[in-house]
This record gives sequence, structure tokens and C-alpha cells, in this order.
Amino acid sequence: MKIVAVSDLYVPAEAMETGLSGLAPSELVTIEWDAVDVAELHHRIRELERSGPDAFPPPQELRSHIRDARIVVTHFCPISAALIREADRLRVIGVCRVGTENIDVQAAEARHIKVINVPSRNAVAVAEFTVGLILAERRNIARAHLSLATGGWRKVFANDGQPTQLQDKTVGVVGFGVIGQMVAERLRPFGVHLLVHDPFQPSEVVDRHGARVVGLDELLKQADVISLHARCADDQVPLIGSRELSLMRPSAYLINTARAYLLDADALAVALREQRIAGAAVDVFEWEPLDANSPLRKLDNITLTPHLAGSTVEAFHGCPRLLAERIRQELEDVTP
Repeated sequence: MKIVAVSDLYVPAEAMETGLSGLAPSELVTIEWDAVDVAELHHRIRELERSGPDAFPPPQELRSHIRDARIVVTHFCPISAALIREADRLRVIGVCRVGTENIDVQAAEARHIKVINVPSRNAVAVAEFTVGLILAERRNIARAHLSLATGGWRKVFANDGQPTQLQDKTVGVVGFGVIGQMVAERLRPFGVHLLVHDPFQPSEVVDRHGARVVGLDELLKQADVISLHARCADDQVPLIGSRELSLMRPSAYLINTARAYLLDADALAVALREQRIAGAAVDVFEWEPLDANSPLRKLDNITLTPHLAGSTVEAFHGCPRLLAERIRQELEDVTP
């Protein structure tokens, strides 16, 4: 059984080889999808999420090896319909990530090729980071550190006089998939009340987490903290714009560790500058690195991080192993 694995700057060849060794391939070929640096790779990722697998060509070497491969494993490298048509023996495409935007899933299904992803790949990393951002922004942790590091002793902040503890506050989770649920689990010990907006999640799943299902507008009006963990269709973007921000409480905080397109960054900057909401924490941006002249950089009531939420060694290096387990299960299920 020949397996072709496409590594990149985040999931190196060594991680692919170690993680996929459990599938006992007769031949394992590792190809690298080259990028100059992480910034270039991020640019490609955003284009793939917008435009699909035809946005960038795969490595030329992949074309020669995919023809007799039974399994192809990729992280961000695209697998287009044209590439799938060349893969006569291909039965499984494995994706070391939550989304499958870099795969032409429809073309794969037409050829009866199974597409398997890893929904929980970096869920723990993102959930932990989200809780960290909530605490950092509400309690001014980063701003206090910056003051001390530059010789100050700051104890006056933009949210002075407003409630900042989490106990007995209402947290609204927008998008209640794997990550949204993990965020809820990690917040419950703080004694918060949980609201959830997710049109696709069965109510019994929300009930199990002690949360209540509400519409988006109601969540925005009631929540003291709103954390975004959704995916949206093009006609729903941005999910949070000027109108939605206007529904939030003046003492509320908005957290985005999910996707940049969910949030209108310009509208957020205006709302924060005019103190129509108390604060925000953002880890994802439409263009990365964030422009030096971005209005978000000039605000004193926002915590900004450079797309770190899912970037842990455990998340990246461990995903081929998680994927191999899912592929093995799939192969066992279809074996007579």
C-alpha cells in the first residue's frame, strides 16, 4: 500500500513519517509543499479557504506519485479535481486539519474516494487559548505586563469601574462544534452561564453542556463575553458587523480565535474606539501579518495576538497520528 504524504512548514516530513508509520505502508513517499516563510503559507491558506483547491498548484512531484498511490495525506497542500483524475488507484485522501477547503471533495466523492479529516486536531489548543484571551482582556493582563516591562506601574485601564470577573457572567458561544464545546467545558468551572448559537447543532448536545440555545441577536444582547467558533457561507460574511456590534452591551467583550472573515475588523475598531463595547481579543486577521497602520493597533481596549491559538507543537506534530487512526478505522470498516 503506497502512501504519499505532503508536508509543509507546520507539519514537517518527520511528523508525517512518524504519524503514518502505524498504517504499515509498503511505500511511504514524503513531498514538501514549499513556502518561503510562514507569512506566505498563511496567504495561501486564506486563498484556499476563499477559492478552493484550484487557487494554487500542488508540487509537480506529487503528480508523478499520486498515480499509483492508495492514500494521499496532506495538510494545507491542495488536491484539485484535475489531480484526483490522475489518481487511478487512490482510495483515501487524508487531511491533517479541521477544514477540507483545500480538497475538491465533490470530485473525490464522484470517484468513490473517501476524504478523512481531523476535526479535533487543534481543538484543545484553540480552546485553551480562547479562555486565556478572555482572562487577559477582561483583567488587562497583557497591558499591565507591557507597562511593567517598559518601566511603568499601570493600574488604570479603559474598563475600570466595569465588572471583570467571570463568575456569574454570561458567555455566548457562537458555533458549537468541537472547539466551541471545549471552550464551554473549560469555562464552566468559572461559574458562568452559557448561551449557544449554532443552527446546525442538535439541542441535546447543547443541553449536555448546561447551555441554552438562543438566536444570534439574543446572544449578542445578553452575553458579557461573546466567543466566535463558527464557519459561514459567503453570503453570511461577516457574521459580526456594525449592526451586530450595536446589539452588544457596553460592558461586553468580543473574542475571535476562529476565522477573520467572521468579523468586520473596521466596524470593530469603530465600536472599540467609541467604547460602545468594553473590549475585544483577536487572533486572526484578513491580512497577516497585521498591517502596521491597522486601526486595531492604536486601541487600548483590545488584545491582539499573531494567529497563535492553534499553533502548538502537540497540535501540528500530533495530527498525522490522529489522522492515521481515523484512516485505519475507515479501512477496517470497508474490509470484508
